[in-house]
Amino acid sequence: MDGPLKALRQTAASYPSVAIHLLKLLGRLPRPERGEEAVRDFLLGHAEAIADHATLKAETDVDRADIAAALRAARLKLSGEGA
Repeated sequence: MDGPLKALRQTAASYPSVAIHLLKLLGRLPRPERGEEAVRDFLLGHAEAIADHATLKAETDVDRADIAAALRAARLKLSGEGA
């Protein structure tokens, strides 16, 4: 999954709405269970990379804020705090 997620990140970086959608999709994945911290860390790492890349390419503060909000929501869901 590493390669496909990197390709999606690279493709979505110039399109804030697509990057936000990807972050929302990652947040909708089933929360990794206890003992699957590596899976959680993998998904969170990709979510952060998607957000970082999209933020660098975003042209407006509104888009940057929306990307940050989507990342926060994905972090909450994947960590189990937003379940």
